Amino acid sequence: MKKSIIYLLVILMGVFLLSGCLTKEKMGEENNVLSLLELRNKILENKDVWNNYDSHTTVYETEGIIAYQYVSNSDPTKNYIYIVDENGNGLKLTYLKAENHDGKYNIGDKIKVKGVPYYKTWDYPNIYELRMDVDNLGEIEVLETNFGVPLDKAKQLNSELSGNDFGNLVKFTGKYTSDDNYNNKKFEVNNFEVIVDSHSTLPDMTPNSTYTIKGIVGQNYGYRVFVSDSSWATVVELSQEQSQPTIEASTIAQIKQEIKENYDLKTDGWNSGDTSKVPLRKIENAVVAYDGSNYGYVYAVSSDGTGIYIKMDSNISVNLGDTIETIGRPYYTERDSQNGYFEYRFNTTRSGESFSVLGNGSIPWDKADHLTMNNLPGMDNIGNLVIFEGKYLGKNDYNHYKFDLNDDGIGDIFIQKYSLMPALIENNIYEIKGVVSYYTDYVNNEKVDEGFRIYVGDSAFVTAK
Repeated sequence: MKKSIIYLLVILMGVFLLSGCLTKEKMGEENNVLSLLELRNKILENKDVWNNYDSHTTVYETEGIIAYQYVSNSDPTKNYIYIVDENGNGLKLTYLKAENHDGKYNIGDKIKVKGVPYYKTWDYPNIYELRMDVDNLGEIEVLETNFGVPLDKAKQLNSELSGNDFGNLVKFTGKYTSDDNYNNKKFEVNNFEVIVDSHSTLPDMTPNSTYTIKGIVGQNYGYRVFVSDSSWATVVELSQEQSQPTIEASTIAQIKQEIKENYDLKTDGWNSGDTSKVPLRKIENAVVAYDGSNYGYVYAVSSDGTGIYIKMDSNISVNLGDTIETIGRPYYTERDSQNGYFEYRFNTTRSGESFSVLGNGSIPWDKADHLTMNNLPGMDNIGNLVIFEGKYLGKNDYNHYKFDLNDDGIGDIFIQKYSLMPALIENNIYEIKGVVSYYTDYVNNEKVDEGFRIYVGDSAFVTAK
């Protein structure tokens, strides 16, 4: 009997210990389910260890509301979603394959997320991100569509953006002063500046007018506010400045001369087309000689073959050979300051500036510069129409097409790799028509090759000789 009691006690103790272990394991799993704010704090607590997407493999689960998303890039490292909780605390979801996420969610959807949280830092000081890697070990599940972004919980900004704001909903009221060289919009808020990222969805804005903006704090070479819907920006006070007078058209040659003068003087604002410092100019009857409109630019030329890079809204429908009219602001982009190389540019993507397609035109190839060993692509013909004959030598290490002008086996002129070229045969001679630009190749964000390149807009511009 005593033995039976002892055996029974042993069994009961074993069951108790086993149940205790199971309870502990279950609690451990439950501890991996955190609120969004708890997960933010957890990342900060472990920032010295969780310092990259592959620094650990512990999967955590949280819930949030989609406040901003970009998930259409073929490179999953460039896709991201910002989620916030019902109090506006946020997190960035990363490593998202387009085939898994593009078109699957709306702003305001409430989702459950599983993934590996980590702390991402950058080379420049005091910049960090709180992230969760999703597609390697995690997943996203929609809990409720159109739940709604809690804009009423947006934190009022009283100082410059910092890491403490990253991922969170914020709001500010400030005067729209100008755009930078990448079309990010600058706002003057009390005694500090806030930048709204160029990828934001905004209404038309008038410089020197005051707006209230709500958005999510992200990072793009510095902390920025990302706005998902134009209704998140409202006008408080319109500028009292007089409306722009009628703008007389300038020739492209005149505009390029004005840019050159201000490049030489390093006039403030001319390296970006600052709306508060650079005057509006008008270009008429220019013909598109290279169509990069899907990427937000074209090269357009006047009747004398003089051309310029025009930055435009990628939503505008324009084609090679179209005649255009546009109002915008001239500016330059530095390329090689030691040699005085820069690009002449014209920005038409800002509020109050326009771009119109007037119909079909004719590219004036009879006015093109003829390139020779004594007249190679350079600052004298950058942006302009050019023609040359040369022997095709194949591609260089960065896939640009090499052409030899004097039959010495050395590439003298390079065709930019994204040009619309026909099939070419090495050592055959071709006549090429195009426009001159300056192109830089990067590998892992490091400059590896650069120089003047010819942009060819159609395979019909290449003729075998």
